[in-house]
Amino acid sequence: MNQAKVHKDHPIRDPKKGSLSPLTVASRVRHLKRLFNWLEEEGVIQENPARRIKTPKPKRRKPKGISMEDFQALLRTTIDERPEDLRDRAIMMLLFDTACRVGGLCGLRVGDIDLDVRQAIITEKEDKTRIAFYTQATDDALAAWLDVRPKDNDWGFVSLGPSSFGKRLSTRGVSHMLIRQSEWAETEGPTNPHAFRHGFARAYLMAGGDLVTLSRIMGYLVSVGQQP
Repeated sequence: MNQAKVHKDHPIRDPKKGSLSPLTVASRVRHLKRLFNWLEEEGVIQENPARRIKTPKPKRRKPKGISMEDFQALLRTTIDERPEDLRDRAIMMLLFDTACRVGGLCGLRVGDIDLDVRQAIITEKEDKTRIAFYTQATDDALAAWLDVRPKDNDWGFVSLGPSSFGKRLSTRGVSHMLIRQSEWAETEGPTNPHAFRHGFARAYLMAGGDLVTLSRIMGYLVSVGQQP
């Protein structure tokens, strides 16, 4: 089924190249079968043409979120007391504990982090600001890092490399750090910065959380100064 034909003359969606995804095809087949089953039950049709259609079973997608096993493996690479380990551990803990985007993490200033009440003011894309709360373990990791952080500026996370020592840590720097630590830890699943957001969301829902609250926590619905 060609997706461009499906969306031709659609009032909202523009035509797209390529075919429908297996998941979309399976969903549409299920809806089609439900429709014809209902028509048959109501006596509108005598023979159900969808009865012989088999619902396709798409292959399961690879998980987008970091697994708890990989997260723990990454943390084990930061058990030393070197400034690099203290910084990297604080980064991993904050990413996993607050579901913040890597841009928001790199934009943190020391004044945005309140260790006494365990919260951080995070500014993410489109200048949206939210308050993120975190656990005592993350608070301890942040305190340990802030205690040894170079004091040349007020950026929360800075580079410790010889060519950029003390400068604000970039999003690319965080990604490269996670790649390096993942190789050492021999992780199996995704460990990029956004995988921490997916991992947080999965853990929250599996613990019984609801989607509306999750959206608020992840910064989709409410920002500082906005009404819910």
